[in-house]
Amino acid sequence: LDPQIIGTNYLWSTGDTTQSIAINASGTYIVGVTQNGCTGYDTVVVTNFLPPDLGNDTNLCEGLNISFNAGFYDSYSWNTGAQSSGITVTTTGTYIVNVSIASCQFSDTVVVNFFPIPVVNLGSDTSLCPGDTLYLNAGNSGATYAWNNGNTDSLQVVTSTGYYNVIVSQNGCSGVGDVDVSFFDDIE
Repeated sequence: LDPQIIGTNYLWSTGDTTQSIAINASGTYIVGVTQNGCTGYDTVVVTNFLPPDLGNDTNLCEGLNISFNAGFYDSYSWNTGAQSSGITVTTTGTYIVNVSIASCQFSDTVVVNFFPIPVVNLGSDTSLCPGDTLYLNAGNSGATYAWNNGNTDSLQVVTSTGYYNVIVSQNGCSGVGDVDVSFFDDIE
């Protein structure tokens, strides 16, 4: 900032006493210029525009959504075709917003991945004969498994009556499966 007046003394609201100052922050700046024993003042308000920040890339489970808001600008152009400050997305993709304010142009990009919720089908509740064995397979290769009896494998071997429940987790998404199994009494 420079008042472009040749004076004998300068006093800025920043405390500087030079004819001009370099600034890099928004704010109100006041300068007093003294010349021939008279002092004049001027004020300027500086706005430092910043680019939008859509946040970090995000992973979510299918069926959810996420909203992004670019902030306060004069115009918006998303790669989805939207012309508003914000969008809500439900599909995997790269989302880009271009904004403008005054003579400034900015953009930001965020990547969103939606992962499927594991489908777990242990079958219908069932009754078995004594001595039979039932194999329950939670499927979903590469997932982690938490059965209600502490088992952490995808396969559960059933040889006794009980309620069997498993939580299958993959990419931060979880699916649940359960089944009641009963064995007929052995008649002698």
